[in-house]
Amino acid sequence: RDKQKIISKIKTLKSNEKTVDSSKKKSESVSTNLKSNQNKIWKKILWALISLQTLQVMSNQPLMPLYYIDHLIAEGGTAKVYWGIDRRSGFPVAIKELKIRHFKNTIIREKFKSVEAQLYLYMQHPNIPRLVDFIDMHEQEKLFIIMEFVQGKSLEQYIYGEIGLIPEEKALPMFIDILDTVAYLHNNGVLHLDIKSNNIMLQ
Repeated sequence: RDKQKIISKIKTLKSNEKTVDSSKKKSESVSTNLKSNQNKIWKKILWALISLQTLQVMSNQPLMPLYYIDHLIAEGGTAKVYWGIDRRSGFPVAIKELKIRHFKNTIIREKFKSVEAQLYLYMQHPNIPRLVDFIDMHEQEKLFIIMEFVQGKSLEQYIYGEIGLIPEEKALPMFIDILDTVAYLHNNGVLHLDIKSNNIMLQ
């Protein structure tokens, strides 16, 4: 509950800052007051983020300098995925913590960074979440991929929680979208290796 209040406060403060910027354009005569107001707003944002970090430490979640991790979304065999906030923009992100046992070998780790992460960086497709950042916290033995957060539900949740068997008129457009995305990956030298309903998001 405390987290949600703080996150809501940050969004409100961000909105107030935009209002201040808009007002600044209308009149230069009050620029000093506006600058003062902006400073106050950013101080409040800073304190809100510090409060979030304190909650993060208490919940025993990974600490990152540029991102706040709020809660675990999902966990698979190779990674954990968290819902988080980009501290610079205030936008939500998906933070994927790769399970280090798969990357303890230095050659595999470097290959992932130089090949796979670089390939992902240049992926430009409407059905592929955008890569925001890649973080190697070597001393803590942690690897993170920061991705655009996709709001929605998995195909698995849609099937088992809502619709059951999908009628052909709905399934066909979905399947065409999936095939289009897979074809794009293959044309760019990427194999997914784990295509399943739980890994397909519906917006």
